[in-house]
Amino acid sequence: LSTSLPLDLNALEQALLGMDCEDGRFGRLLCSRLGYQRVSAGRWEGSEESGLEREVSCVVKCPPKPMLPDQTRVVIRQRLQRQGGERLLLEREVGTLDIPYGESFRVQERWVALASAAGGGGDGGVQLRVWSYVQFKGRKAALMASKIRSHALKKSRKAATAAAELLARVASAEEEEEQPPPPAPPGAAFTAGAGGSGLGGAGGG
Repeated sequence: LSTSLPLDLNALEQALLGMDCEDGRFGRLLCSRLGYQRVSAGRWEGSEESGLEREVSCVVKCPPKPMLPDQTRVVIRQRLQRQGGERLLLEREVGTLDIPYGESFRVQERWVALASAAGGGGDGGVQLRVWSYVQFKGRKAALMASKIRSHALKKSRKAATAAAELLARVASAEEEEEQPPPPAPPGAAFTAGAGGSGLGGAGGG
């Protein structure tokens, strides 16, 4: 995935601190879109310079397909690091535990956001790129590796695309909220005041 987002690096960092949990507008929208239930997010540990880390757990319903359970536990490990003033890195590892071979692989994502050159200090939006990989643990899933990899990467790309769309939506909504209301037309305040207090009638008498 490669896309541009209409928010600065600081705003993106704040949004990603709430990713995969219900902290903040972006997090709530993403959990709803991805069907996360019973979300439990640990506290961020570490520092912005060396990297903040935490673990999130939730439950997700499975589609009605053979061999799949009704729902599955999902564990997400996150690491967020600010690399200078113009680069932000998010590493995300997702384990879907209760599906067939779910204990045998993890989906690893690397999100890299760069401040647009026009922004100078990151005020001109960001360029976001997301890479996804599948890491297998042991040889238990060897015969199904190709199918697992294809399906897992497809789901990862779909989730990343949804997250990017929601980040852009949240940024647009916040920008609209920050806009001052349009000025009232000349004379509007006087007209409203006169009608409400009956001053027009008093002047005529």
